[in-house]
Amino acid sequence: MLQYGFLFCLKTCMIIHELSEMMILEELGMIIGFVIWSFCAVLFFIVGVVDLKSAKPVGFFTGVKPPKITDVKKYNKAVALLWFITGIVFELIGLPFLFLKQNSPAFVFMMLATVALVIVMMVVYLSISRKYEEK
Repeated sequence: MLQYGFLFCLKTCMIIHELSEMMILEELGMIIGFVIWSFCAVLFFIVGVVDLKSAKPVGFFTGVKPPKITDVKKYNKAVALLWFITGIVFELIGLPFLFLKQNSPAFVFMMLATVALVIVMMVVYLSISRKYEEK
């Protein structure tokens, strides 16, 4: 009887050990996901710094030349601020990577929030370009 109790405990310990390894790998995967997400947010900050230091009007949409601007310095500062704020909000949207379990339905919120962020970013840029555009 003692022998079966020992085997049961040994099997239970092995199962717990395997589960803990799976949980560590799952948590590691979420941390890696957050690091990649943060890298993208850093790229937004880098674009903001480059825009802030630019002497020419900066573009926003790929392949589209920037409009004729009345005050280039203020325009570039406004666009850079847009990129900085986007980077901060993007990083905040990615925080659930640190707390949620893998394949959580809450990740749908993160993706929808990212789509909303991009749409808001475009609307804000259009208002910035209208404000500083030559008439």
